[in-house]
Amino acid sequence: MNYFWIALAVIMLVLELLTPGNLIFVWFAVGALGGLAARALGAGLPLQIIVFAAVSLVSLLLARRFLWKKLQTRPVATNADRLIGRTFSLSQTLTQDSNVRETMEGDSWLLAPLDNQTIPAGTLVRVDHLSGVRLVVTPVAPVKQATGPAAAPRS
Repeated sequence: MNYFWIALAVIMLVLELLTPGNLIFVWFAVGALGGLAARALGAGLPLQIIVFAAVSLVSLLLARRFLWKKLQTRPVATNADRLIGRTFSLSQTLTQDSNVRETMEGDSWLLAPLDNQTIPAGTLVRVDHLSGVRLVVTPVAPVKQATGPAAAPRS
């Protein structure tokens, strides 16, 4: 029976090596060593199986708790992040479909309005966030709608 637990541990480790980065089978290999230890202490087969399952589960939970923070990826800050929150005046009218470019800190950036709005030239805008290669901007003050006779609907 000792060979069974050793063989199970080796098989689990080989399966772990065949699925790199997933950390699936290594916990069963640790559990198999727990089953082997139970066998060496004279436990019967039902208790060996219980020890195998318990050690596998406990090793998974402990390692997950310890490794969870280590395995999480954090967003990588770029130099473009420094532009978020900056304000500037638009040189051209900005719509969702326009290809308006502005130069900020020596780099030329495509702009996109937030919420598909139209922002007229000369409006003071703030960089809200980056979306791909575009700076998404919002007006600092609400965009004024055209008023007067030219804006009145024609009948």
